[in-house]
Amino acid sequence: MGDRVEEKKGVEGSYGGSYSAGLGEQQLKVPYISVGSPFGLEEAQAVIEAMQGETLTMGKFVTKFQEAFAEYIGVKHAVFVTNCTRAMEVAADCIGIEEGDEVIVPAITFVATALPALQRKAKVVFADLEYDTMNIDPNSVAEKITSRTKAIFPVHHCGLPVDMDAINALAKPKGIYVVEDCAHSTGATYKGRQTGSLGDVGAFSFHTIKNMTTLGEGGMFTTNNSEWAEAVRLHRFVGMKEYKDQERYWIPYHYDIVAPSRTMAASNSSMTEAQAAVGLVQLAKLDKMNARRREIAEYWNQEFAELEELGTPPTPEGRTHVYHLYNLYYRKPEKKNDLMILLLDKYGIQTMIHYIPVYWLTLFREMGYEKGSCPVAERIYAEKLDLPIYPQLTDAQVEYVAESVKAAVKELN
Repeated sequence: MGDRVEEKKGVEGSYGGSYSAGLGEQQLKVPYISVGSPFGLEEAQAVIEAMQGETLTMGKFVTKFQEAFAEYIGVKHAVFVTNCTRAMEVAADCIGIEEGDEVIVPAITFVATALPALQRKAKVVFADLEYDTMNIDPNSVAEKITSRTKAIFPVHHCGLPVDMDAINALAKPKGIYVVEDCAHSTGATYKGRQTGSLGDVGAFSFHTIKNMTTLGEGGMFTTNNSEWAEAVRLHRFVGMKEYKDQERYWIPYHYDIVAPSRTMAASNSSMTEAQAAVGLVQLAKLDKMNARRREIAEYWNQEFAELEELGTPPTPEGRTHVYHLYNLYYRKPEKKNDLMILLLDKYGIQTMIHYIPVYWLTLFREMGYEKGSCPVAERIYAEKLDLPIYPQLTDAQVEYVAESVKAAVKELN
């Protein structure tokens, strides 16, 4: 440690907004960047190799990436799709969510977790969170289950696995499906098993800010259900099914179109060879990149332990955390904005807030959802901010963040 911390301008956001809003020409020493995993020559070479292949879409690299990912997660099937939202949408069709059903999701997550239920005219039911882990609280889930509950969509928030034994114990006896939202948790484990292998379906994100990426967008559907996997493969490219044992490649025709399943219509979520080729390289680097995230987080946990005003993310026994986000609690919520402003303006550290309680969003308020329904989640939102964490951080930056946060907290006392 001890290297010089360089200054950089703020960077563009990745949700259609900007992480540079309000910065002007301010220089940052630790920006909140939009690329969560480093690229090297390996990824560039993989893209070149894919570009020289016989096809640029849905070819051998897509097949290899799916096989490698399924093996890594420990499931029979992995299907590469356009994003995590699409993976959850096709999961909703596989399990047959429909109008009149209820789907339980955590009160704090990205809105995409709730969209599959809304799209199918099911009722979204928000469960409260565990304060320390920020994950869905099984006790709240138990209170929310009714005779109409069709599925639970637990989110492994920030990269920490949910207590899946407790969730499955609530779901399985009642025939409730469990769809894991693994957007934050690629590489995280629960009792020795990868997230995405613990429920009926897993949905992964390879968005630009995630722990691994496939050129900025991409997702994966994982399952041990062969019927569902085949339906998703058909859905992914307009229900196309190749004929077998043809007399000639054009006789009777070179493909047929079928309905993926009774509950799923055909669509198009085809993926490119370049994305899959990059995914193979990123997957091979994932454990190393996650180890760097853990190293950074563990250093900060130790550094912040002395300050009673701060709370750091726990890692319960039997779970590995991959720190897609590093959530820091500031137990003076009335001064949280002051802390973020001080870190930005004086120290050049760009913090963020992920995420707002979903039912506070206009979409849900207009449907009649009200504040106050999940008090723990609302307390978390009031206290939490996220420090910038990614493998590209230097030791000097990591140390600088720790010293700056401690100085800022003391200055605000």
